[in-house]
Amino acid sequence: MAEFGTVFIANDSRALAEQVRRVEASGFSWIGIGDTQSLYREMYVSLTIAALNTKKARIGPLVTNPITRHPAVTASAMATLDELTGGRTFLGLGTGDTALVNLGQRPATVAKLRQYIMCVKELLAGHEVEWDGGIAHTRWSRRHIPIILAAEGPRMLRLAGEVADGAVVHVGMSPDIVLSAFNKVKESSVDVGRDPDVLELSVHAKVNINDDPRKATEELGVTLAASRHAFRHNMEAKDVPPELEGAVRRLVREYRTAQHEPVDPSFNANLAKKLGLSGFLADRFTIAGTPEQCRQKVRELMSAGVTRFLINAIGTPNQDEVLERFGSEVIAQVQ
Repeated sequence: MAEFGTVFIANDSRALAEQVRRVEASGFSWIGIGDTQSLYREMYVSLTIAALNTKKARIGPLVTNPITRHPAVTASAMATLDELTGGRTFLGLGTGDTALVNLGQRPATVAKLRQYIMCVKELLAGHEVEWDGGIAHTRWSRRHIPIILAAEGPRMLRLAGEVADGAVVHVGMSPDIVLSAFNKVKESSVDVGRDPDVLELSVHAKVNINDDPRKATEELGVTLAASRHAFRHNMEAKDVPPELEGAVRRLVREYRTAQHEPVDPSFNANLAKKLGLSGFLADRFTIAGTPEQCRQKVRELMSAGVTRFLINAIGTPNQDEVLERFGSEVIAQVQ
């Protein structure tokens, strides 16, 4: 059987409790909260709301970063959340995007992220660690919490296999692209003597369900533009058609991070369309269309060996309705 998770950007702390209760009831077994302090509500407060209003779903950041959160802060927050939930947490990490850009800072390097992961692991185990010239510790923690990396490029995929417990890959929705990314993670784990079969590997998809398949794609305009994240550093091994490389570079350059994924008309919502990228991005990164079309795409990936899906309905006009329909009309019918 496949597992399904979803991610929220918390833009109403009072509504979040009911949202997470509904998605858990709809068949989602893990729930993530995005971390971008300049645009959305505080992530760890939101995760606490999610923890207190779910019974079985795994809860965690999707994703936080090594810059705005000191590793001791992350370790203490995650250990507390893990204690609260009885051990049903995970820690999603990436190099950072809008949380940093909106503060005028640059994403972390892959090397910095590696150091951060190793530091957080030691802190969660209750050990002292040197960090940025000082000694950090969380003396009360004695916990192992799975670390899941958001991975797109070859270096992040390798890092996930070397030091993390899994990866959410945002590389595309065709089985060959997904499996190629999964294999890179597994190969790097073998290279360092780890067991690749214990890694939690998930595919990340932007989703929308509409009985009119054309509207299903059109309604994802702002989310399609946000897919620029996969290309923000480079297009190395990203399978971008040569004739679209210039447009993709413009998408990365012109995307307004201060308007990241709002559910209202914005500059970003029209950007992918203006650049002629809507079709490419929709085919590449979404599960969108009628319920049957969505089921077909999920089954295609399941047949190829994908067992974990992280879906994101953030850019849709009615996220809650889409997630409930996905639960009843896709998840319940593909198992």
